[in-house]
Amino acid sequence: MRLSIYVFALLSCLAFSRCTAYQFATLSSAEASGSTEEYIVETDTLLIRYSFQGEGAPVLVHIENKLNQPLYIDWSRSALVVGNETFPYWRDAYDINTVSQHYYISTTTTGVAERPDRISFIAPRAFVESTRLALAPGSSLSALRTTEARRVIRRSPYGSYRVSLYAFTEDNSPLAFRSYLTLSTQMDGSASFAVDTHFWVSQVLQTLEPMYRQLYRSLEQKPFTFYSVTVL
Repeated sequence: MRLSIYVFALLSCLAFSRCTAYQFATLSSAEASGSTEEYIVETDTLLIRYSFQGEGAPVLVHIENKLNQPLYIDWSRSALVVGNETFPYWRDAYDINTVSQHYYISTTTTGVAERPDRISFIAPRAFVESTRLALAPGSSLSALRTTEARRVIRRSPYGSYRVSLYAFTEDNSPLAFRSYLTLSTQMDGSASFAVDTHFWVSQVLQTLEPMYRQLYRSLEQKPFTFYSVTVL
């Protein structure tokens, strides 16, 4: 039955030249070590956890202060860098009840007229956590049709699904970016230091399967797995 649904979806795409594809992407990093749900960057000073799980890859940044003195992160001097374009984690403007998207980066406001702090205080032996941007990479991953893929059956506790499997290196990835964080032990920002972490999409599973959310359930505990919906 599931095979019939897949064939129907494929024929519909061929007939109308456009169809919806569901993509499940896995990120890799040279600087961060992987765990079950996130990747970790650790030094003697701090520990940073990144998670991108969910639709559109919301960027969750978790920073733990390992020192016996406060740390400060300046979000206005921290950013996602896609290609050579910088998208700050904080900007001196905001909109209410809007979703704005610029290339890969998406920002969402909820209608609460409260702007996130520009500088976050991290108490000794404590942490802060923030989600300020989302990658929203649908436009970049839609170019996968020009890349060779392996057709495989992916099995999960919820069933079996036909998918196209794409594998990439850092050099040919359809999406590569950096997260650049500026921190300091001083509230005025003096003696600041930066933590620059590179990421790239190393694998994409693409399917026309309408029950894609069930497939995502079996992937959501994997390191750095997010999904996007795009029109081919």
